[in-house]
Amino acid sequence: ERVLLAERLRALGARVAESGANFVLARVRDPAALAASMAAGGIAIRSYGGKPLLADAVRISCPCDEEGLGQVLAALDGAREYVA
Repeated sequence: ERVLLAERLRALGARVAESGANFVLARVRDPAALAASMAAGGIAIRSYGGKPLLADAVRISCPCDEEGLGQVLAALDGAREYVA
């Protein structure tokens, strides 16, 4: 899941940190708008607006199943304007 999520974010223009964690940390154009758009679709992600070194970052936890991953990827596609 993490690999697929990172690949999709990169394809949309995000800069994705390399990691083996159960989440993806990505640098995007408008993290607050991306988080709001994803939340409107029922998907919570974390943005770091108050932290200077992470102001352009979001953290997206990997879902535990194929259906959840599909929902996250579809929501990202729908919010592509906020990624790059």
